[in-house]
Amino acid sequence: MLFLWLLLMGLTYWLSPRDAPLTWIICLTGNILGIPLGMMASPLEREGTHFRAIGGWIASFASGYLLSKLEQFDPSPMLKDEISIGRSLAFVAFLILGAIQTFVLRSYLDSERARDFYLVPEDKDAAQPVEASA
Repeated sequence: MLFLWLLLMGLTYWLSPRDAPLTWIICLTGNILGIPLGMMASPLEREGTHFRAIGGWIASFASGYLLSKLEQFDPSPMLKDEISIGRSLAFVAFLILGAIQTFVLRSYLDSERARDFYLVPEDKDAAQPVEASA
C-alpha cells in the first residue's frame, strides 16, 4: 500500500505539480472512507450487533435522502477532462483498497480472531488448525 501511495504521489506531481495536492487529498479521502467499509465487512463477534444497527441506519439514510439527491446528480462536470476522470477512478480505487486492506488486517492478523480459527490443545505437537463454527 505504501508503494502505491509513493507511486501515485510521484506520478501525479510529475504530470501536474499544480493539481497534485488535490489529487492526493481525494485519494486519501477514498482510503479513509474505505476503512469503515472494511470494518463492517469483517466484524468481530462482539461488534456484530452494533454493526447491524449502524447498517440499518445507513440503509435508511441511503434509501431516503441519498436516493432523492442521486436523481438530481449530474456527473458531467466530473467527467469533463482527463484529470477529473483520473481523480474519480483514483477515489474509487483507494476506497476499495482501504476496504480490502482493513478486511485482511482484521480477518487474518488479529490475535483475538486467531483463537477463533485455531484451537490449541495442551500438547503443542498435536496442534491442528480447526475452523470454528459460525
